[in-house]
Amino acid sequence: MTIIQPPQSHAADVFSDLPTLTAAENNKGPILDKWVELEFNERKVLEIGSGTGQQAIHLSQHCYQLRWQPTEVKENFERLNQWWEASQKVGIINFLKPIEYTIGDDEFPAGDFDTIYTSNVLHIVSRAHAKQLVEQICGTLATGQKWVCYGPFKQNNKFTTESNKEFNDWLMSEGHGGLMDLEDVVKLSKGKLEIETLSDMPANNFFVVFNRC
Repeated sequence: MTIIQPPQSHAADVFSDLPTLTAAENNKGPILDKWVELEFNERKVLEIGSGTGQQAIHLSQHCYQLRWQPTEVKENFERLNQWWEASQKVGIINFLKPIEYTIGDDEFPAGDFDTIYTSNVLHIVSRAHAKQLVEQICGTLATGQKWVCYGPFKQNNKFTTESNKEFNDWLMSEGHGGLMDLEDVVKLSKGKLEIETLSDMPANNFFVVFNRC
């Protein structure tokens, strides 16, 4: 059953002076639509790399049975915490207090989660950290639980658009890991993940649901 919570009337005011990420603001609506379509409204979510928390707050605000645990690296943590503090002022209590987490430095967050979410993470982190993240996700999720992954990917070792190739070239020049192929993510799991849902999204992104085998 899909249950949508109407947004709090003064919610926009408390966020208006906070730092924002344009991509997160543009993507949050389509992500909510897909989340509701898949009936993920009652999930217990651990998000790795929450950024400002804009996406997660938007989902939590509209799906009150959702429970969302955000995380972020130390250098960006204060920005996320500001958004969390603002969310509490308007009663978005299912968006939980953020915790610091850096791939490769910290223990993977523990808790009662049935879903792990990442958005625009895999192409930013190094390949070594992407491999480690996949391994940690596989070691955390139980059979049948989900990893929801949003962002740009290659398919069949090819870029899906010329703009994604140009984006990848820029990422590599900046020292980031670059776009991964979806099948390479599955291979890194060593048979523990399978693609359950693959949906095209705006701006040449994908909404991918990996099932833990």
